[in-house]
Amino acid sequence: MRMVLQVLVSVHLITIIFLVSIPQEAEASLTKPGCPEKCGNVAIPYPFGMGKGCYLDRHFEITCNMSFNPPRPLLLQEVQLLQISDDSLRINDIAQRSCFNNQSGKTDSSFVPYNRTHHFSYSHTQNKFIAIGCDIFAYITEHNSSTYATGCASLCPNNSNITAGFSSSACTGIGCCRTDLQTDITWFYLRIRSINMLTPAWNYEPCSLAFITERNFSISKNFNVSSKFDRNLYFVPAILDWSVGNVSCPEAIRRKNYACGRNTYCVNSTQGQGYKCNCSEGYQGNAYLANGCQDINECEDPNKIFCHKIALCTNVPGSYSCTCPTGYHGDGKKQGTGCIRGKHKHLLALVFSLGAGISVVP
Repeated sequence: MRMVLQVLVSVHLITIIFLVSIPQEAEASLTKPGCPEKCGNVAIPYPFGMGKGCYLDRHFEITCNMSFNPPRPLLLQEVQLLQISDDSLRINDIAQRSCFNNQSGKTDSSFVPYNRTHHFSYSHTQNKFIAIGCDIFAYITEHNSSTYATGCASLCPNNSNITAGFSSSACTGIGCCRTDLQTDITWFYLRIRSINMLTPAWNYEPCSLAFITERNFSISKNFNVSSKFDRNLYFVPAILDWSVGNVSCPEAIRRKNYACGRNTYCVNSTQGQGYKCNCSEGYQGNAYLANGCQDINECEDPNKIFCHKIALCTNVPGSYSCTCPTGYHGDGKKQGTGCIRGKHKHLLALVFSLGAGISVVP
């Protein structure tokens, strides 16, 4: 029995020495080497980038507009970016303004087109559609479709302006209305139409707004509804989902231009075209860079949530191991059996979080 213990201790020490000798990756970077990491206050992670060779393709090129303080990042030279995350963009989008002629009642705008290409789509889970105005129906139709994708009506009390009975928190049809998007949308048209020809609202409230915006958007904090929307431009924050490529994962993986780096996995885009890259379990970082996903050292977690307090934690690439001290048995994990004092009929030498272990049966 003593010989068995000596063998196990030797194996354990050799394993620890081997694992410790594995070189650790340098701190993960957001961008390709030599590329700017920020424009103003906004981080620009690859596949987005500024400058030649810093972005995946032209759809992800960012222009940094230095005429503002702080500078503003622009996607495709026109859409202001507020934030870039792993799977979405927060943008500063235009709220469409439509004004009616106070004599004829005709609107000054026709269908307003939106075309974000298949790489970018308005998220139906993170946005809502809002219209503000009197006696209007605002709606969206998808490209090459005659049916409504979504829409809502906003009315005002007889011969009164938009502030009468207005409640931005409720926004249920008096002065403003809101509704959900039924699906992610990329290419569509937006229009505002009058729905009251008997007591025309354009005599006292000629202008209206309609827009897609993030779900927690506050009308009262962003708009002065008593201003009759007399400015030409209004902006609202909106969320776009994004993906890379134009094929699904099985096809993309076989191609030379596959965008995912090492230690990653591929997820198909919900739009039917393209895909997303995520770091594999036990890794973190930028999944679109060749070596962007770096090993997580679970043993350095300050809260020590992985191993029992008396167990030895050993980091391994993409995982970790917990080993109980002499005189204890168990898997050494906080979420497992932990470390139990006393001998065990099966002597456990080393248990990996992946489920692999070394055991000796006497």
